[in-house]
Amino acid sequence: MPPTSAYTHVPYMRAHVRRSSQLVGRAVAVLIFFTEVEYLLQIHYGPTVCQWLDTVCGTDAVPSYEINPTTVDCLWKLMKRNQKQEKVISFVIDDLRQKAAEYSMEATRIGNVLSNIGLSCGSLSKSGTASLSTLVNMALVLHTKDASDTSLMLAISELYLTRFRQSESQSLEEKVLSELLAKTKTAFLKDSMLKKTLQGLDDDARQQDPEIEKKAKQAAFLRAKSKEYRKVINQLQEKLKSSGVDSTLYHSTLLRRSEELQTSRDKLHSLRAKLDSYQSLPPDLALAKVKVEEARRELVSIFGQDPVYGGGLL
Repeated sequence: MPPTSAYTHVPYMRAHVRRSSQLVGRAVAVLIFFTEVEYLLQIHYGPTVCQWLDTVCGTDAVPSYEINPTTVDCLWKLMKRNQKQEKVISFVIDDLRQKAAEYSMEATRIGNVLSNIGLSCGSLSKSGTASLSTLVNMALVLHTKDASDTSLMLAISELYLTRFRQSESQSLEEKVLSELLAKTKTAFLKDSMLKKTLQGLDDDARQQDPEIEKKAKQAAFLRAKSKEYRKVINQLQEKLKSSGVDSTLYHSTLLRRSEELQTSRDKLHSLRAKLDSYQSLPPDLALAKVKVEEARRELVSIFGQDPVYGGGLL
């Protein structure tokens, strides 16, 4: 509940008065700032802008506008641009007036020359007047400085050159267009092929979905069984360890010993074959040499040469 005593309201009132005084001070500072800005604008830009607006509007009244930094700055920039444009236009007007005066003087001179030799526009025939008009129109169309043969021929040559360039540009554009059309056709064909391939893949995927799902279930079942068997193996190994079974009875040990036994049997077989070859000999060394010599002679008689010493045919 808020305090109800008069003494308890004093701190709140003081804080409220302090905040109010701060807000009033800020508002006064902002007002002073904008007043100074407006004063400066009126001093530096105001008179010039106002005079320009009076000049532009003439007898009409100047529309009312808000005087602030943004508005005055925009009007100042617009005034500068307008003055610059008016100066350029005045230069163009002066140049056109000078050219008009020159053309008028030239026309007067040519008229005097024609009158001195007894020629005038009225003395020409209809065909002559038509030819003269055609010549003038041609000079105007070709933008020549005069109607002399040289100027007209140069203008016509330039026109032919421009036409030739345009035809080359047109042929180049047609070539590029044909290439683009060919590429577009190829792209359409590839797009159709890709769509057919994608459709075939979708059909295959739909057909293989049951088989894939079946294999996925089998794989999950096998994983579960493998996990179960691994768990059972670990339990059985723990039981074997706890029961004190000799490690020599393990499958891995028996398998290793079986391999070692098979290796020993192979070695024993080779040794036994060698021993059998020695057992067929007589116990006496001289008799053994005689028997070896008989065997050698028998081989020589069979193969035609000594297989041991490489002798020739007998």
